Amino acid sequence: MKRVTLIAVLALILASCGKPEKIKQGDKEFVVIGSDTLGIIYETHVVKSCDIIIPRSIHEEMNPEFKVVLEDGSSFESRKDYNVGDSIIYTIYQK
Repeated sequence: MKRVTLIAVLALILASCGKPEKIKQGDKEFVVIGSDTLGIIYETHVVKSCDIIIPRSIHEEMNPEFKVVLEDGSSFESRKDYNVGDSIIYTIYQK
């Protein structure tokens, strides 16, 4: 009985964690999360360089990480190897 209750509660939690619904007003997009209404901004950036990070263990050799630098100077680490010139789109939620 406890397992059935646990599975039912887990299913309700997973069902309530769906993607928030987008609302369009003119040319702007909004999303409602909880009681907050957030504006959506999309930023597109181009990859300037993508270099492999030197592995420190056998695990990192099997799953290499790459340092990706964008044209605006920002950088991040990724397990995906990007090509120079690829576009990356940031989705920013703004209050």
